[in-house]
Amino acid sequence: MAYLAKNRNYNSPNKIAAIKAVRAIAGLGLKEAKDAVEEAMVGHIVTINTSFNPYDTVHAASLQDLADMGFDLGDKKTKTAIVLESVKQAAILATKEDDYDLSRLLLNVLTEYDEICEARIEQSVRDAHMRRALKDRERLRQERIERSVLKSREQQQIVERKDAELTAYAREQRQSRY
Repeated sequence: MAYLAKNRNYNSPNKIAAIKAVRAIAGLGLKEAKDAVEEAMVGHIVTINTSFNPYDTVHAASLQDLADMGFDLGDKKTKTAIVLESVKQAAILATKEDDYDLSRLLLNVLTEYDEICEARIEQSVRDAHMRRALKDRERLRQERIERSVLKSREQQQIVERKDAELTAYAREQRQSRY
């Protein structure tokens, strides 16, 4: 199960781009993705019948695009998400009852949690880039080793060829003396 919801950075996103990102991550059809994005834009938390690894580097860019557009797509509804949903509802209720200090405090909790989540996503993207860079360096090192092995083989063949030429030349010299 995955859950799609709008976050505090929601800013009337490009709906088509959001649909494309949800389809890429969750593997949904066009209609299902469109319905999910529209429901999330209204403010509902949408349950998507799919699973994915949110830390997978393949999905990191699409997840970041969704986050930039103001959406959160999670692989499961955690206890933290349930608590934050309750905090959000309490903030709305406090605002309706004109208890602005409480609503401000609750909104600060939500904001800090969003910032922590964004930092985690950014860190996972940086980690993915680091792993890719390390793999590239290892691949380049292996290629250098293979090239040096090939060069040493070629040099060895050249030396052997020259030795054979010198041996043949020496034989010819001996035969020409007799």
